[in-house]
Amino acid sequence: MKGEIWTLMFVATVQPLLTIGRQTEDLSPQHEITWGRPNSETAYFDDDTDMNVTAVVGKQARLPCRVINLDKKDVSWIRQRDLHILTVGILTYTSDDRFKVFHPEDSDDWYLEISPVTFRDAGVYECQVSTSPKIFLPVSLAVEVQQARINGPKEVFIQNGSTIKLMCVVNTHSENVGQVTWFRDSAELDDSRG
Repeated sequence: MKGEIWTLMFVATVQPLLTIGRQTEDLSPQHEITWGRPNSETAYFDDDTDMNVTAVVGKQARLPCRVINLDKKDVSWIRQRDLHILTVGILTYTSDDRFKVFHPEDSDDWYLEISPVTFRDAGVYECQVSTSPKIFLPVSLAVEVQQARINGPKEVFIQNGSTIKLMCVVNTHSENVGQVTWFRDSAELDDSRG
């Protein structure tokens, strides 16, 4: 058949399911989260892992991933927005030296550390295990700026020599706020009386 072009088309549909407890969600064909204890030989994620992390700009973000029964498999961290491979095992595969993996010896933990964190780092990161099929755990990173505010009205009028009580509220998800410094007319106050 001279001059004819034949096209052969192959179409396949794959719809794997993600199972978390009793809920199911559709996922891409090559990924699946494995929770709990399927059997003693299969790698799986610890179901107590916090999948939402909040960090303050300029501080350290530590994203958790605990893999049980890893055996000789590799743990990788992938940035989901651009599918950039950040780490494989304890090796870092990015030129951005703010990223590194922290794996305490003889533990099941594989933390992705970002320091100092920026707003651009916010998003979803995947902890992947090189099983077949590959399993992954998405961890969402929110980044916020640490802000301080003084409760009450903007202006307060008091008599000279009177005492005023001001309360500073600092929003942060960190346990350690750091040092809080008070200023009056751009001058740092060095005692409680100002």
